[in-house]
Amino acid sequence: MTNKNLLFTLIFLAALSFAAPAFAFYTVQDTGDLLAPNQTAFGGSMQWITNGPVDGVNVLGHVDKGLNDSSNLRFEAGTGATDAVLGGYLKWVPFPDYQNQPAVGFLMGAQYAHYQGASEIAARVTPLASKKFNIDTDSFHAVVTPYVALPIAVATYNNSTLVPVQITMGAKYHDPRIKVCDFMAELDFDVNQAPNAIVFGAEFTPF
Repeated sequence: MTNKNLLFTLIFLAALSFAAPAFAFYTVQDTGDLLAPNQTAFGGSMQWITNGPVDGVNVLGHVDKGLNDSSNLRFEAGTGATDAVLGGYLKWVPFPDYQNQPAVGFLMGAQYAHYQGASEIAARVTPLASKKFNIDTDSFHAVVTPYVALPIAVATYNNSTLVPVQITMGAKYHDPRIKVCDFMAELDFDVNQAPNAIVFGAEFTPF
């Protein structure tokens, strides 16, 4: 790399690091678990963004559909502090949760959001890992699935290019007495141009 190219690269990276952060929905609310091809799930979540300029609460709904033995589809929509958001994603899990091996996969898709009078369009890739644990005692039975993810996006907003990156940690809780419902909690941490957020959600799999 020539000195001129190196200088251009450094200026470009510096511009990205000082650009205004993205504040649309950058949540995961998912694990490496997969629906069967004949299954459909419906979910909802509440996201509390804790670092401005659009601090506040968003609500988000999604529909998941089993596609095959290694992938699902997700479609989502939401509103709140972010005026509107629409997204579609493919979840691909080439390494399932099996014995001592965690599930490892990727969420890939695109998202449109509108806030502060401008639109944001983002392409997203999210590496994801999760592991299911059964908790069995004489008086308590549950399944807890912790997950970690690294949401990465390339987005355009207000004539700027952003590269939002987060670290996400969360868990899904399943009570066998409530067969069709799971509960989720998540923390999203800003790494670059992304929001910090606290997220709670639930998902129903009636059929």
